[in-house]
Amino acid sequence: MLTSTFGPFDPLQPCNVPGLFAKIVFAEPVEIQAPVPLVWQIMTGFDRYPEWNPLNRYFRLDKEAKAGDTVSFGPVWGPYDLSEGAALPESGFDQNETLTVWEENACLAYSVISRPFNAERVQHISPLPNGNTRYQTYERMSGIISPVVRLFYARKVREGFTANGVALKRRAEAFAKEG
Repeated sequence: MLTSTFGPFDPLQPCNVPGLFAKIVFAEPVEIQAPVPLVWQIMTGFDRYPEWNPLNRYFRLDKEAKAGDTVSFGPVWGPYDLSEGAALPESGFDQNETLTVWEENACLAYSVISRPFNAERVQHISPLPNGNTRYQTYERMSGIISPVVRLFYARKVREGFTANGVALKRRAEAFAKEG
């Protein structure tokens, strides 16, 4: 059980964030043939994001890695070319959010918190019995404008999260093979 700004939740079976019209946009989980600490190191190696991350072209902790501090990142909402060696897109804009969960080797989450719209992106990793890592990412949304956001952006969010998961898998597995 983890706790975010929105209260306790099980990252493997997430609940909605409080508020009107609450829903979750999920990407399919990814099995990564690499150990949890390596996957975490890549997920939180923010200075290396421009080398591999198609969704967030940069990501910066504005202070330190703890809940309540802010983060800045440059998202790209597609299209994504997931072929090996494809050029990565340029950032579309700058986004500032609040870090809501930082659980070493387990979970990174950040969110927009406002009266009309709450959205928390959760990235969770967990060990599998075979020594591999399960990577799951999703966005928990609520608020008066969340149905409109989902209507126009849920597909883009899912595609971005999927592209991020594929890229993380490739990078972690390549590093694991190198030893």
